[in-house]
Amino acid sequence: MARSILSLTLGFGAVSIPVRVYKAVEDSSPSFHQYHSTDKGRVKYQKVCSLDNKILELSDITKGKKFGNEIILFDDGDLDAMKPQSTRIMRIIGFYEPSKIPDIAYSEPLYVGTEAKKQGGVGATFVLFREALKKSGKVAVVGWVSRGHDHYGVLTPYGDILLLRQLELAQNVRSSEDVEILPGRVPPALVTKAVTGIIGRMTRKTFEWDELKDSYTETLDKYIEKKALGEPVEIEEIVPEKPSELRDIEALIDQSAVALGR
Repeated sequence: MARSILSLTLGFGAVSIPVRVYKAVEDSSPSFHQYHSTDKGRVKYQKVCSLDNKILELSDITKGKKFGNEIILFDDGDLDAMKPQSTRIMRIIGFYEPSKIPDIAYSEPLYVGTEAKKQGGVGATFVLFREALKKSGKVAVVGWVSRGHDHYGVLTPYGDILLLRQLELAQNVRSSEDVEILPGRVPPALVTKAVTGIIGRMTRKTFEWDELKDSYTETLDKYIEKKALGEPVEIEEIVPEKPSELRDIEALIDQSAVALGR
């Protein structure tokens, strides 16, 4: 059974719903360490003071913040006093139409299920909230405190459980105005041809999520295995296509449509 990362009580009006939160995504990427190339010893890092070049122990280090020309130091007591206290309460901020939540706000997904029975979990209250949310067609924006920080997310029904998609704070999202877009003009007829010739031929009735694979990791695992066995390794070099000029685009769309129509 998966291990929960958090136990909270969801407040639904006057109804209290004990829940547990689980990670929904795990990282399958290979993990590498750093080694000395001559003797394969693991590389270690030391913390060194930039002023006197002394190697520091953990007990010598404290946190600080530059304020003007001064550096203000904080000890653990100062920081603990400033942290919001964990209340173990997941509060509902409001219910919204799903379209009202901007796509860029969504962050890591989490699973939400009932608390264990011996810890006060009750199935009926969880089902009540899940079914009411499903029938309303809305999503619940919720907030909770964990590890000294406020967190926010969106609850939606997901089969028998609830899906909690964490929300980024608006203040942390960078403006898109800094993203460079070169000016360009495309004839409407060419846009229509792209829709029918490429998008139309690549449109699928169902989204086969399980067909999406991390091919890089699979290739890397095979490379590591061959290298460990001393076998020769051949890596296929993929050369990106050159950017297409506008005068070539129509011909390329026609070429793509023919290839996709096969």
